[in-house]
Amino acid sequence: MKINRKDFIKNLKGGIDLNNPNNELIQTLKNANISIEKLKELDKNGDGIISGENELQGLFKFIDKFDKDGNYLTFESEQYIGNTTLGDFYRALKEESDTNLAFNEKNTISKTDFIKENINSYIIIKNIKPENLKKFADAIGVTPEKAKQILKEFDKDRDGWLNSEEIFKLIDKYDKDGNINTILKAKGKRQIKTKSGKIFEALKAELEIHKNQNPFGEEIIKAAKNRVKKYGKSYAVGQAPYSPNPKLSGNSKPDKRPVKWLKPYYKCNQFVGDVLYQAGVKVPTVKQSNGTIHYAYAEKWPNYENLFEKISGKENVQPGDLIVIDYPNSNMYGGHMEIISKIKNGIYSIGAHENGAYEENKDFLFKGTTWDSKEKCYVVTSDSHYLRRGTKIYLIRPT
Repeated sequence: MKINRKDFIKNLKGGIDLNNPNNELIQTLKNANISIEKLKELDKNGDGIISGENELQGLFKFIDKFDKDGNYLTFESEQYIGNTTLGDFYRALKEESDTNLAFNEKNTISKTDFIKENINSYIIIKNIKPENLKKFADAIGVTPEKAKQILKEFDKDRDGWLNSEEIFKLIDKYDKDGNINTILKAKGKRQIKTKSGKIFEALKAELEIHKNQNPFGEEIIKAAKNRVKKYGKSYAVGQAPYSPNPKLSGNSKPDKRPVKWLKPYYKCNQFVGDVLYQAGVKVPTVKQSNGTIHYAYAEKWPNYENLFEKISGKENVQPGDLIVIDYPNSNMYGGHMEIISKIKNGIYSIGAHENGAYEENKDFLFKGTTWDSKEKCYVVTSDSHYLRRGTKIYLIRPT
């Protein structure tokens, strides 16, 4: 019976642990007069396991030297090597590989599971913690400066953030399991950390920092404070605001010339829209007949499910999330909205009011309300609340 190289490599993908081989392989090597030290010469990366296509090709070539069939792509299983056959040698190697393969499967994570587990996690490249950057750099054998550059290379949309899919692709670049949809974190029965496993740990630590947080929160708060400082008073009723959005109607010189047509109106949605635009976050807009845009009315924002997710309760909010109030009427001033700025001794938000944009505590909003689990919002149920009974209060997060 002939054993070909392709099947040999496929059937031994679990690897051969040279530092802790099973008893059958030890006895077979003894019968073949081959030392473990001789096989260690085939372990090119020095991790103690013959694995991966290149090293397994080397192992096949080593065995084929004892074969006499004249074909370098096959060897004859009945050919003797010492006091055993090449077939027995192969079966002992396969048993060792199968043992390791069972452990490998426990240490393999799929692309689907990785993305699902980290769906709301991300890495802000410029803010990555030095200790995590160093772990990543050490894992791939480069300087921290070079490691940061590599992170930027996987930021395909050049927004300064790495999402879970981009991070998986980065890790998989260094993975040697031969499958673009899986990552092998450790291999063999001795659970030897792979390079991709070390990278996984370094970046996983950074992902945990931002898990379940608003992926745009930091940039949104930065933009909100910037606009309050520079243009806060211009968002008052009776003032013409400045806007960074060049597509906004009447905005001929973004942030240079005020948008005069907005002067007589309340501007809560204008402020939030400008902040999100400045932070690089998509904003719900309504296209006008001349091709320009207006920001959607505040009370309409929770309906844009392609841009926002509703948050299940104020205990789950993060800085950068939005508070949207939907009054029980449908006129132009049917709602109000603000940006949650901090959660310390209460919930604080930044928004545009009658006299301009500023920050204030918003805990009072939730007193006298009941949570509607179906609609995912708070509903005013008390007549003593400053808002009318039936008013809805949504908490939404950019996605």
